[in-house]
Amino acid sequence: MAFQCQRDCYMQEYTTSVVSCAEAELQLENNGKKEKVKGYNVKLKDTILFPEGGGQPDDRDHQKSVRRSQTGP
Repeated sequence: MAFQCQRDCYMQEYTTSVVSCAEAELQLENNGKKEKVKGYNVKLKDTILFPEGGGQPDDRDHQKSVRRSQTGP
């Protein structure tokens, strides 16, 4: 199975579906100071962001908007 990022590596926008979403807490270190950041772990059906691997850093971005399902929480 190939991800959308492998089919078209120049794509800049993409619409996909959320497979799962759960509250999460990430521990970051900034200038020697540890802090916890609250957010969400979101699994998407597909992505245009490359994962980290083979010594190459991963792509990073943010979601601009999220539409909630009428039947979801």
